[in-house]
Amino acid sequence: MDPKTLIPSPDTLPVAWPWFKALLISTFTIHLIFMNALLGTGIIGWISSFGSMNQDTGIPRSISRKLPFHMAFAINFGVAALLFMQVLYGHLFYSSSILMAQWWLGALGLVLAAYVTAYWLDFRFDRLGALRVGLFALMVICLLMVAFVFVNNVTLMADPSSWPRYFSNPGGTLLHWDDPTLVPRYLHFVAASVAVGGLLLALLHRRSAPGKASHGMRWFTAATAVQFVIGGWFFLSLPQPIRLDFMEQKILPAAWATGFTVVGMVLVRDVVRSAYLKPYFSVEQLPAHNELSPLVVFGIFVIIGISAVVYMLKLWKGAAPK
Repeated sequence: MDPKTLIPSPDTLPVAWPWFKALLISTFTIHLIFMNALLGTGIIGWISSFGSMNQDTGIPRSISRKLPFHMAFAINFGVAALLFMQVLYGHLFYSSSILMAQWWLGALGLVLAAYVTAYWLDFRFDRLGALRVGLFALMVICLLMVAFVFVNNVTLMADPSSWPRYFSNPGGTLLHWDDPTLVPRYLHFVAASVAVGGLLLALLHRRSAPGKASHGMRWFTAATAVQFVIGGWFFLSLPQPIRLDFMEQKILPAAWATGFTVVGMVLVRDVVRSAYLKPYFSVEQLPAHNELSPLVVFGIFVIIGISAVVYMLKLWKGAAPK
């Protein structure tokens, strides 16, 4: 069977495709940063809570207070990125979502469970005692499962040649195990999340709590070494004083480097998806009406929304306990 016969016709765009590609890349970049921060700090908080049940709970408590904040921004910018992806790749994305419908719909329940758990850890941390280890674990497991479902969907979307498997498994339970990039792509995301989570912990405490900042940078360094095996090898060959200096004193340069790396990863990811879809579809083929008014209205509301968020963050910063 020719997979091209299974691909629905794309919708006509209101304006040229580069507008939506730019919005997709920008919103997904922001979503990825918050999603990495959420999962990464969750993993760090979970593991750190094992040693803090009868000792200092500073790191897990500090992480728990920010989990709902990261979750809210990750979900909202994730929805925005999904919307723009559906504008460009909707005929492919909806198809892959139907092929794995049970997993895709189940991910919604997992997100809600993770959201509730994040608020529980935030509001009841001190009263939970040893239970906070289990709640951290529940939230992290839910997020890891959601990430695995999403990675399956985006890889299945980009591989229409695997869609005929639906005829032998029409129950909406397809996963893209045939894709050799599935597992490394997923593990790449998880390791990156731990790195970003550690770096965020260091940034938030670089002045108020140097010990927590050093702890976060140790997580960042370990996860980065996993991500870049050769780079990790080179890093471990450096003298120990230099390694310690890098881990504990180079917080801001590491933050800037990570930000540029995330942008580069998103751009490369877009190129890879376009290469996968080249035999079947290209966004350059999408027709457009060149109606700018919807985009202008959207831009106005984006500016209003960003201004409101900046104002709320200023209020939150001023009211936060020192």
